[in-house]
Amino acid sequence: MKILKYFFMSCFLTLIISYSALSQTAQHEQPFIFSDEFNNTQELILGFDPYGTDGLDPDLGEVFIPQVPPGEFGARFQLPTDTSITTIKDIRYGCGQPFYYEHLIDLSYSSGSTTIDVNWNWIWPTWTLRFINPFDGNILATYDSYFDSTHYIIPSLLSKIKITVQYDGPLSWPEFNLLTPNAGDTLIGTQVYTITWWNNELTPFMDIEFSADSGLNWSFIAEDLPTTQSSYNWVIPNISSNQCLLRIGEYPCAYDQISGTFVIEPWVPVELTSFTTSVAGNDAHLNWSTATELNNSGFEIQKLYLPLNPLSRGEQKGWVKIGFVPGHGTTTEQQYYSFIDESVSSGKYKYRLKQIDYDGTFEYSDIVEVEVSLPNEFRLEQNYPNPFNPSTKIKFTIPYVETGHAPSVQLKVYDILGNEVATLVNEEKPAGTYEVEFDAVDLTSAIYFYQLKAGSFIQTKKMILIK
Repeated sequence: MKILKYFFMSCFLTLIISYSALSQTAQHEQPFIFSDEFNNTQELILGFDPYGTDGLDPDLGEVFIPQVPPGEFGARFQLPTDTSITTIKDIRYGCGQPFYYEHLIDLSYSSGSTTIDVNWNWIWPTWTLRFINPFDGNILATYDSYFDSTHYIIPSLLSKIKITVQYDGPLSWPEFNLLTPNAGDTLIGTQVYTITWWNNELTPFMDIEFSADSGLNWSFIAEDLPTTQSSYNWVIPNISSNQCLLRIGEYPCAYDQISGTFVIEPWVPVELTSFTTSVAGNDAHLNWSTATELNNSGFEIQKLYLPLNPLSRGEQKGWVKIGFVPGHGTTTEQQYYSFIDESVSSGKYKYRLKQIDYDGTFEYSDIVEVEVSLPNEFRLEQNYPNPFNPSTKIKFTIPYVETGHAPSVQLKVYDILGNEVATLVNEEKPAGTYEVEFDAVDLTSAIYFYQLKAGSFIQTKKMILIK
C-alpha cells in the first residue's frame, strides 16, 4: 500500500489517495440504481483507479455479463474498447485528477415497461453528471453535486443512454521530468551512472523503476526517495539488453518515463582471442584479435631486449615499448590488429602486448616468440610500384658473410646512357633485408636502371618513370 500526498492550491486541502493493484474495489466508485415501474432494479458502478483501463479489468471487479434477453429488464455498460463487451462495472484510469469520462449504457425494458429511473447518492469526488442521448448527442440533463437532484428519468423506451462524469480534483498536480538517461543511450554494466530529473515537489516521495524488457516487468532501483533530490547514482546491472526503460515518480499516477528504450551492454574485459607472429624477410609480423573490448584505449607493443654484452650508451634492457596500436573503445564485435617490427637482425625475439584502458589500467598478454633466420644469398627485388611516379621502393637482401665484418653495399640508379643519377645506399650493411625509397621528382619520364653491388655480387634491374 502506497500513500501519495497531493496539495490543493485552491483550498489548501490534502487529498490522501490509497490504492492497490490487486483490490476488487477501485479507488473511487460511484453506484447508480436503475429501476422500472415493476420494481426491477440493477446496480451499475462507474469510477476510476490508477490501474483502470478502457477495457475489462478483472482485478477491479469488472467481469463480462451479457445483456438480458429482449422483454426482460436490464442495464449494462458497453466498454469503449469493444462495445460487444457488457458489464455492470466500468472503472477507468485515474488518480484523483479532475478527469472527464463518458460511459455508454445499453438498456433493456421488461415487457409492458416504458420507463427506467436512475437514482444515486453523490460520492465525492464525483462533481458533475450529464445524461446524453447517444443517438443525436443532445444533452438531456445536467446535475452538479451537493446542489441538484439524485434522480433522473430516462426518456421513454430510449435503448441506450450515455452518462458523462466530471470529477473534482486538485488544481495543481505532481510533475516529474526524467532528464537522463535518454532514449538510444548505451550504458555499461557494473558502472555507476547518475540518473537526473526535475520535479515540482508536490509529493514528498518518489520511486525510480527499471525494466529490461520494454516494460513487461519492472523492478525498483530506489523507493521513497525525497523529491528534494534531483539525482541518484545507479549501479548499472551487468546484463545485455537493448529494451531498457526507466521511469520516475509515483507510478501509475504521477510519473515520467523515458521516451524510448536504451541499451545496457555487459562489462567485459578486453578478450584477446589470438596473438601470433610470423616472419617476412627481416620483418617480424605480429597479429592479434579480440572478441570483445571495453574502454580499450589501445595496445602497447613491447619487445624483450637481453643484450649479451655490457649496455652501450642509450641501449635498453628488458621489455621495451616499440609501438602503439589504438583500440576500438567498447565493442562486442571481433576486431583484428597487426604490427610490423621492421629490419630485425637474425635471432630469437620475444613480444608481448600491454592492453591499456582509458582510465590507465592495463593488462599484459601472453608472450610470443619469433625466430628471424639469416638470409643465405644476395637478392635484389623488382621495384614497386613499376611504372611509378614520382617515387618507388626497392628491396634487397644481404646474406651472412663469414669474413667477420659486414660487406660494403652500393645501390645506385642510372639513366639509359649509363649516367649515374642517384646513389641510394653506399655503406656497410649487416645481413638482413632492406628497403629504400627512390624519389624521381626531379627526373624526366624514361627508363632507368638500378644496380646492387656487394663484394663480387652485381645485379641490375630496369624500372620505368612515367609522368
